[in-house]
Amino acid sequence: MIKKIILSFLFPFFVFGVDVSNIAGGTSSTVLLEDDNSSNYSNKTGQTVTQNDSNLSSKIQVFGSHLFSGNFTQSTQHIYNPDYKIAVADVISLKIWGAVNYESNLVVDSQGNIFVPQVGAIRVLGVKNSELLSVIQANVSKIYKDNVYVYADMNAYQNVSVFVTGSVNSPGLYKGLSSDSVVQYIDKAGGINLDYGSFRYIQILRDNKILQNIDLYDFLLKGQLKLLAFRTGDVILVSSLKSYVSAS
Repeated sequence: MIKKIILSFLFPFFVFGVDVSNIAGGTSSTVLLEDDNSSNYSNKTGQTVTQNDSNLSSKIQVFGSHLFSGNFTQSTQHIYNPDYKIAVADVISLKIWGAVNYESNLVVDSQGNIFVPQVGAIRVLGVKNSELLSVIQANVSKIYKDNVYVYADMNAYQNVSVFVTGSVNSPGLYKGLSSDSVVQYIDKAGGINLDYGSFRYIQILRDNKILQNIDLYDFLLKGQLKLLAFRTGDVILVSSLKSYVSAS
């Protein structure tokens, strides 16, 4: 009876329902979840524990605590993003065949161009990934009218350096690819501090302006993660925890 009362009290705090029987992975009967509507913790007996209670996260498992264990730092990979805009230092794989044959990996220069012999400079800076082939093809067709075929694709994204700060275990400047995810960069910074870091309130800043808000509960519960092309100087800010509620 007590458990039913507690669960009915906890449900309004969450944006979506959570099957708490699976959260703890069978190893614990109680788990902490973030809540932004209360300044207190509520334990499984219905009593309240103030947020000042030290090391609460070490006593009860925090939902998502398993996420940052270094696995995301072990590798980076080419993730196709159709909305990604070509930037300086990106590498484009170009193949032309038919009446003329040409194949090369072309680096986008500081002017935002790639240079193709006999065709000249082609401006690709700011072009979306999904439109890259058509832009190059249009320029090649101005020189070679017939029997020429073009294939173009991103070969490698540029290397960038991103600041990770706020409630993470090792704040700092971390190198990666512009296509790397926010999860990879936070993992490089040792993960979110479980005592006072938030999984739900993460901001990506560019030029001191908020570019995107991230809620990692979307990733943990539904596998949803927003794609973003990072640039050198971007900041990932992990906010402080507002409050926890416990469920069992």
